[in-house]
Amino acid sequence: MTFLKIIGLTLFLGLAASAQAVTLKIATLSPDGSSWMQKFRASAKEIKTLTNNRVKMKYYPGGVMGNDAAVLKKIRIRQLQGGAMTGGSLERYYPDSQIYSMPLKFDELEQVDHVRKSIDPLIEQGFDKGGFVTFGIAGGGFAYLMSKDAITHPDQLKKQKV
Repeated sequence: MTFLKIIGLTLFLGLAASAQAVTLKIATLSPDGSSWMQKFRASAKEIKTLTNNRVKMKYYPGGVMGNDAAVLKKIRIRQLQGGAMTGGSLERYYPDSQIYSMPLKFDELEQVDHVRKSIDPLIEQGFDKGGFVTFGIAGGGFAYLMSKDAITHPDQLKKQKV
């Protein structure tokens, strides 16, 4: 996730609100104390400082606002302003966003980094058309398939039972 984009948005919101303060409420399944929450809280402090306390971030970690579906519903009814969630939860808003979830498409992180330069903007545009604004796409590492026999090529998956 690009915290500079979040900061830019909150600065914009802060300026638009003039002297009026705004609190952005964001929910996530990430547990309190996790590295994600540490980064979120650090960015919240920075945003608060940069906007002279006009923009504040309130995070709801650990699923206290429910699962991703519940968070999306609360965003639609404007109870929350955002959520940090898995890509699979957003598939119905832009199905092509699941490109990174496909197993065995990449061999190393350098390949992913190279592809993301071109694909991330397309995914962001797709979400925008689907009614959601994203402030960044975070990587979660590779997906690994479990099997008693090694699976190294997609064709091998056709022979396997789930």
